[in-house]
Amino acid sequence: NHPGGACGYRIDHAGRSLTYITDHEHGEPEADARLQRIARGADLIIYDATYTEEEIQLRRGWGHSTWQAGMRLRNASAAKLVAFAHHEPRRADDELDRLANAAARAGANAVFAREGLEIEL
Repeated sequence: NHPGGACGYRIDHAGRSLTYITDHEHGEPEADARLQRIARGADLIIYDATYTEEEIQLRRGWGHSTWQAGMRLRNASAAKLVAFAHHEPRRADDELDRLANAAARAGANAVFAREGLEIEL
């Protein structure tokens, strides 16, 4: 659900799975269901967390998402871990820290992706 379309990917290899889902705005039931299917049981979802829930209210139709929507997708798909990426370009590191702390308080099994982050599956 992105102006001009977008692609998501799932890679399965050696008993591990990774999904890469950016440029998607939740709210179109068929597209949301496809993402849930592609992410089902994944070891890692790399997910679009461009906006906060407050910010997205002013950016509907832009084709991006929130970390909270990413957590709902992780929970619904029974994925193990979600890495939030595709951040708002003007967001500073201290803001990402604040969002990561909010996700941790929400009980998220998640990380906010940063340059140089490595995750072993």
